[in-house]
Amino acid sequence: MSFESVINRFGALVRSLSSSSSLEGPEIPFPFQLESFGPQIEHHLAPLILVARADHELLRAERDVIVDHCRAVLRRRDKLLSESEITALEDFADHFSPNASQLDAALRKFEGEGKDEFTSLLAAADRVILADDVVREEERAALAEIKKLFDQLHAKS
Repeated sequence: MSFESVINRFGALVRSLSSSSSLEGPEIPFPFQLESFGPQIEHHLAPLILVARADHELLRAERDVIVDHCRAVLRRRDKLLSESEITALEDFADHFSPNASQLDAALRKFEGEGKDEFTSLLAAADRVILADDVVREEERAALAEIKKLFDQLHAKS
């Protein structure tokens, strides 16, 4: 199994958690105030928001996990968000409803970024699933299977 096929499995999981109508909406642009951070975090937001909205709402706990994850991604690149930028990211996460093309673009970016970024995304997705205290075991089992396939692939390389 290739890295691309593991990413595709994750994409299929994210799609299965989302209603088809939620993936058909208009493309929502990344906030101007956060534009300089977009290339580093925008592709993390689309799949994580869709996982969080699997039950049709984004709870504050889920949003906080996503924002904390994005901040950690930026810290690994020696970038920090100001208080106003954190607020802007929280507001964006609260209202962002990625469409299918935004999810596809995000997943393609992970193909080019490498395994460490994808490892980080999978861990964040698991934390998002756990954040609302309404854990559907089938979600965790599917994500665990993807992690297992990814770990096996990672061990071979």
